[in-house]
Amino acid sequence: MASNVLEALARANAAEQDKVETAALHIVNTRLGLLPHRGNRDEWPVFETWAKEKGLSARPARPATVAFFVLDHPALGIARLLAVVESVSAVHEGLADPASHPVVIAALNEISPSPPPPRSWAKAQWPAWSQLPRALQQYLAEREERRDLEMRRAQNECAEAKQALAILKESHGHPQTASEPAVA
Repeated sequence: MASNVLEALARANAAEQDKVETAALHIVNTRLGLLPHRGNRDEWPVFETWAKEKGLSARPARPATVAFFVLDHPALGIARLLAVVESVSAVHEGLADPASHPVVIAALNEISPSPPPPRSWAKAQWPAWSQLPRALQQYLAEREERRDLEMRRAQNECAEAKQALAILKESHGHPQTASEPAVA
């Protein structure tokens, strides 16, 4: 009986502490002009149920617990695992995010390797790439690919414009001068 009362008091104290910390986080976010984390929490019950079954803390979760979940559920596939990890991150708003720890990133990379670093990254920076959250890796890789496509498109347009200019000059009797490059 006494233990139940102590547990209830501990839960009440933890709930009150959560309220105070949430208010403090709101003040800090407002003062710094930061937006609160609004991640998708839909997959949180999957992680929470698993953690309870394993006798592990779901909130706050430790990075090793999140990594263990990832390694314990490869059959879910990388897309669903990423959704669960995003949910864990969202639920930990205001707390240290266990999902951003290198051990979680390594566990996700074990299930499905991350995209390769962009070509613009120096080889010395590749280890840092593997430590970035998967969503950021994906964004940077896609952004780099779009940039490369735009650069190739612009280079092709430039080459076409040079060819058109050369044809115009020739048709109007302006031979190329020595300073102008020949256009093939």
